[in-house]
Amino acid sequence: MLDRGNQNFEISNLSKPSFATIDDVLDIAKILLASLTELSNLKYPLAVRKGVRILTPENLPEKGLTLKAGATTYFFDIRETKQGAPYLSITESRGKGEDKGFQRTTINVFSDQAEEFAKIVYKTAGEVVRQSKGRDRGVSK
Repeated sequence: MLDRGNQNFEISNLSKPSFATIDDVLDIAKILLASLTELSNLKYPLAVRKGVRILTPENLPEKGLTLKAGATTYFFDIRETKQGAPYLSITESRGKGEDKGFQRTTINVFSDQAEEFAKIVYKTAGEVVRQSKGRDRGVSK
């Protein structure tokens, strides 16, 4: 079975030659229209690329997210305080060298600072991307 959002497609017998019917094409067109409509409602629809999903509480992974960047790994986890309040824990793990273990650094962002933290990260990361694209084109400040 193939799963596409709320749509499921059964693959019953792969040995039979298959062909698309007009009804199949209409079903696919409906899914495409729904996906394009959903995409058009986003703040930055052109920033969405294949393999990138918008994180909502429903589709957050239970173990958090991981980003590998060379010898450094970043772990993004949502944890709870003793009082049950959620917070973001960002851990950077760097290898110290062969057989020397890892150096870990953690930043905790609590819910009362999360929105402002996200805005600052978004703004500064966007500036880094903008400046790196300028350098790729040979433009300097």
